Amino acid sequence: MADRIKYKVYDYVNIEHHSNEEVEKNLNENFGQVGFDLVSIIDMGENNTNKDGKSSRFRYIFKKNE
Repeated sequence: MADRIKYKVYDYVNIEHHSNEEVEKNLNENFGQVGFDLVSIIDMGENNTNKDGKSSRFRYIFKKNE
């Protein structure tokens, strides 16, 4: 039986208002503790908005083997 890979894509809303330590802690608590590994960070540009219309410069991609 082959392993399945599950991906999560997360746009961190209003990244400019958070410190790097706060972002790292939040992402580790929300995704790291449930088995997801960070595989990529994409810089979407300064004037990007996510699907909710909020500014989000960085997109984080996580994966988990199930």
